[in-house]
Amino acid sequence: MPLVVIKNQATIAGINDIQQTIIKEKLTIANPKYNQVVQLGKSAFGIDKELHFYTEHPDSIEVPVGFVPTLLGFIKVAPEDLIDARFEAPPIHNWRFNGKLFPYQEKVVNDMMDKTIGVIQAPTGSGKTVMIVDYVMRRKQPTLIMVNTIELANQMIANFVKFTNKNEDEVGFIGSGEWRVRGVTVTILQTMVRLGKTQYRFLNNSFGQVIVDETHIIPAQTFYGVIKNLNAKYKFGFSATPERDDGLTPVIHWATGPKISELTLTDVKDKIVIPTVRHIKTDYYFPLWNSDEYAAMVDDLIDDGPRNKLILDTVDEYKGKQMVILTTRVRHAMFLAEQLNKLGHKADYLVSRLPHPTHRKKFKAMPKKQRAAVIDNLNSGKTQIVVSTFSLFSTGIDIKGLEVLFLAGPTRSEIKLKQSIGRIMRKASVKKKPEIVDFRDMQVDLLKYQAYRRNKIYKYLDNVE
Repeated sequence: MPLVVIKNQATIAGINDIQQTIIKEKLTIANPKYNQVVQLGKSAFGIDKELHFYTEHPDSIEVPVGFVPTLLGFIKVAPEDLIDARFEAPPIHNWRFNGKLFPYQEKVVNDMMDKTIGVIQAPTGSGKTVMIVDYVMRRKQPTLIMVNTIELANQMIANFVKFTNKNEDEVGFIGSGEWRVRGVTVTILQTMVRLGKTQYRFLNNSFGQVIVDETHIIPAQTFYGVIKNLNAKYKFGFSATPERDDGLTPVIHWATGPKISELTLTDVKDKIVIPTVRHIKTDYYFPLWNSDEYAAMVDDLIDDGPRNKLILDTVDEYKGKQMVILTTRVRHAMFLAEQLNKLGHKADYLVSRLPHPTHRKKFKAMPKKQRAAVIDNLNSGKTQIVVSTFSLFSTGIDIKGLEVLFLAGPTRSEIKLKQSIGRIMRKASVKKKPEIVDFRDMQVDLLKYQAYRRNKIYKYLDNVE
C-alpha cells in the first residue's frame, strides 16, 4: 500500500512503476528559458529542455506539498498511511484584530480556516491585506509572510499595525539587513533565497504558517525553491491573477496548493469604482518583420520624438491630477519624468534599477529609501506624477488617490497589465472617477494585436455587474 509522509515535501513510497511514471509526467514542465533561446536562434547548450519538480530515491519519490491533492485523486492512500509531519507551532497570544470584514471577505477567511494549503484569488480593491490580518489572528499560528519588494513589506507591516493591537516593533521583519523575529514576521523573497541551513532550521522551528503575497510575480523556480525548504503546516498564496506568462503557472500551485477561494470584480463592485478608458492613436511606425526585432523596435519607440510629444501633451491636459505613467524601459521612464519637470509638472520616476552613468548596459538598484520616498511624495501631494515600468508597478504598489493611469509603452504581459489596471480602481467612497489613457500604436501589426488584446480586458471591466 502507498505511504505518504508530508513535511516540507511529500515523500511517497510503496507505489508501482506506472504510478511513479504518472507522477513524473505530471510534475514535468517545459523550460521557458530553453524555448526562449531556441526561438531566438541561439544555442541552448547547458539549458534543460524540461523542468522536473520531483526527486527520485531508490524506494520513494519526493513531490511538492501542493501536488498532494492531485496525487490523492489517482492514488488511493489509507488514512493511517497519510502521515502529516509538518510543523505546527504553539499558538500566539495577545494579538487582537480590530477591523471589520465584509461578507465576501468573511467567506475567504472561512475557506482558509478549512484548509492547510491553497491559493486565494482576490482582485485589487477586495481588501486582501485585511483578510490576511484577520485570518492570521484567527489561526493564531506564528506566521511568516513573504513578499517580493520592500514597498510591499512596508505596506504589510503598516496594515498589521493598523488592524491589530500591536505597534511596528511588535511586527517582525527579515530583510534589508534586519532580523527582527516576532509572532508575525514579514520577509522579502530575495532575503529568503540567501538564507543558510541554520537560519532555515530556526524558521522551521518557529513558524507554523507561511503566507505568500502576489504569488504570480515571484520567479517561479525561486519561489518554489524557498517554499519547499519550509516545513510549516499551513501554506497559502494570494494573488489577483494567479497566472504566469512563461507557462509556469502550475508551479504556483505545486508550492502553495490548489485554488481554494476566489473573489471577482462582481463580488467587490460596490466597494470600488471601475475606471473609464480613453484611447489615443499614435502615428508611430516600425518595419517589424519578425519577433526577433521586438527589442530593437521598443528601443526605437521610446526615442520617437512625435510619440513622446503626444504623451507629454496629453499628460498636460490632466494637470493637477494625481497620475502614473507606465512604460517598458527604465530609460524611457527617466526621460519622461525629466521632460515633465521641464514643462512645469511635479514629476518623479520609480524604477527598480538605475542605469550606470557611463556604461549603457550596466545598472544598479534604485535605493529602497529613494523608492519609498517617491511613493510617499505622490501620496502626500508633493509630486503629482510618477513615471514607472509595468514590471515594477504591477507588483502591488499602494497609491492612495491615483486618478489617471497612462499606458505609454508596449507590454506583452496581459497579467502585468491587469495588475497595473487594478492599482487605479478606487474605493467607492472616493468620488473622483479614475481614468486609463491608452496610447495605441496601430501602424505596427504586433502592437495593434496587443491593443486588441487590451480591449478584451477593458470589455470585461465594462461588463462587471
